[in-house]
Amino acid sequence: TQTLHLIYPQLNTSYIKEFESPITFGSQQTPNLPFIRSFFHQLDQQVRNNPNSFKTLNNYSIWLWHVCMIMTSARPSESFPPNLDYIDLDNLIVAVADKEQRYSGTIGRYLPFNRFLCNEIQYYLDYLKKKKKLIECCSYEVKVQAIQKVFDGESPFLLFYDPQGYVRNLELADIQKYCSEIALQRNWTRHFSRYFLGQYCNEDVIKGIFGHDEAMQELFDRYSGFQVTDYDQIRTAQDQLVEILKLKSMSGFTGITIT
Repeated sequence: TQTLHLIYPQLNTSYIKEFESPITFGSQQTPNLPFIRSFFHQLDQQVRNNPNSFKTLNNYSIWLWHVCMIMTSARPSESFPPNLDYIDLDNLIVAVADKEQRYSGTIGRYLPFNRFLCNEIQYYLDYLKKKKKLIECCSYEVKVQAIQKVFDGESPFLLFYDPQGYVRNLELADIQKYCSEIALQRNWTRHFSRYFLGQYCNEDVIKGIFGHDEAMQELFDRYSGFQVTDYDQIRTAQDQLVEILKLKSMSGFTGITIT
């Protein structure tokens, strides 16, 4: 398995346009670490430096979507990240249903996530509460029912301001439009996580994370060999991912902007 140590050159800049070497590796054309670090840096700057509060909401949602995807290794879908009812912020567990069966229904699984992602979800929810109050006070023409649906557990928690004048759920089409200038495969976050987690987790744990395990060997199945200590492997790897990507917290929301 190719590891990140093979694709980790020393950089003088964090901007994609100045890279001289190829920015992908492997058969899936997965973006390499310098590219991804720069990508998250630029997403971060779009959140913090945009004077338009509605664009800030959109950029914030897109940033957190990518953080959720690369941390959990979930497949891109309209239902993930899910409703709050499927996220346990106390025990750091999320229910994922991103794998379609051949005939009908979905195959669900539970994934642990680290404290960083937990905190960022909570900061985002606090942001939504303040955003809702601000919109209601200053802009009656903007419809904000979607924000209340998030806290009622009726819809996925990431939202998007539509130029037609209402807040709605973030959609995959919004992600694709935002990243239209970058030729990335749709599930690049999943492929990158596979390479990264291979350095910290054993193969059985990785199969469980990615939904590739055998019948009755899924995480939490009563007959599986999954150990509670395997949580530590996964969350340690996620902590290392936060560090190596230099992800910054969005905790500094002032009520108007995020610092």
